[in-house]
Amino acid sequence: MQLDSCARQFLGDTSTGLYLRMFRWRISIFDKTPARSLGILAAPDEASACTKAIEFSQIEPALQFRVVAVRIEEAKKPARAKVGAKS
Repeated sequence: MQLDSCARQFLGDTSTGLYLRMFRWRISIFDKTPARSLGILAAPDEASACTKAIEFSQIEPALQFRVVAVRIEEAKKPARAKVGAKS
């Protein structure tokens, strides 16, 4: 099956070893106080996350500059305490 360039970019092209890493982004719009959350989506970078959110939510052009994407960091697991260790 042949993949076009967009599909290769989204899915990762295993034949050439190229793979685009996707991150989770929390999307908000600053129109009133406090900011309104639009949701969470996956994208490779901040600019494409904002673009996807604007297209999906159909934000009017006058408010598009107020859309912000914040990357969601993976929660780190706490180290386990050793049994019988003295503190």
